[in-house]
Amino acid sequence: MDGAHEVMYGEKAVRFTTVAGRKEGEFLEYDAEGMLLKRCYFRGGVLNGPYVVYHGDGLSPMVECMYVEGVKEGPLREYGYQQLGDHRPGMASAGNGNL
Repeated sequence: MDGAHEVMYGEKAVRFTTVAGRKEGEFLEYDAEGMLLKRCYFRGGVLNGPYVVYHGDGLSPMVECMYVEGVKEGPLREYGYQQLGDHRPGMASAGNGNL
């Protein structure tokens, strides 16, 4: 069935759209509290575009890369909270910023 979908699996939820039975456009994954875990894009059922995995705050990227027609292109970037300038209580001692 084509159109917008929201699917629960375990304590996570995903939102995506299908066209002609294939994922198309933005794909979002959320945790049980509704925080964004992952954002990526599909074209014709194949990863195509930015692919971002987020830290637990749902805002700060943890991993970023780019897909072109299902193939990872370019660098995979990994971020720690300190690298992003996040100085929230408890985060300043999170280590050296490496994952």
